[in-house]
Amino acid sequence: MRGLFQKDFKIITYRKKYFVIFLAIAILLSLRTDGYFIVSYLALAGMALAISSVSYDEFDNGLAFLMTLPATRKQFALEKHLFGCLTITCFWAVGVLIQLVVGYFRPELPGFTVMLPGMLLFLGVFIAIMSILLPIEIYFGTEKSRVALMVLFGVCFAVGIMGEKITAATGFDPSSMIDALRAVPAGISLTCGLIILLLVFAASTAVTMRIMDKKEF
Repeated sequence: MRGLFQKDFKIITYRKKYFVIFLAIAILLSLRTDGYFIVSYLALAGMALAISSVSYDEFDNGLAFLMTLPATRKQFALEKHLFGCLTITCFWAVGVLIQLVVGYFRPELPGFTVMLPGMLLFLGVFIAIMSILLPIEIYFGTEKSRVALMVLFGVCFAVGIMGEKITAATGFDPSSMIDALRAVPAGISLTCGLIILLLVFAASTAVTMRIMDKKEF
């Protein structure tokens, strides 16, 4: 599996100009926005680069060639998820570092300890999103996955509208639930969030392994 990691990191080095562009934009935006946006922006960039590595593998029957090497399909699925987590975390860490530097010159921004829980939340959210998108990307392929994602976003949008209508009809106030969640101690919230993230990651990895086992090249 080490060879798979080396391959994906090599792909990122070939696309280092995109990283430089993302970094330059983040630094410029940090002069006018808060640290939450910078961290989420770079985490999103890392997630996009990680998922795009699948399209590089599929290019010119590359995935079929990879399966002839000493790497199993399950190893490929696990490596993609671990690589995505590592890439998102690295980009997120760069965003946190930028926030530390910018916060020193912009005292009007909230302190680092105040912003840290929110930044950790962004890290977990983007890892969870990556865990959902990777099986879709591998199952449908690069082209069909775009249509699948549009359908998925459409379903989520429809569910959101239906939820809004249901809450309006029943008189339920979602803000009360948000206030109750805010009252939960930070330690408990962090532990529950980590458990949920691990469950999502494990389920996604298992689904991707099953997809790879049944995939024909």
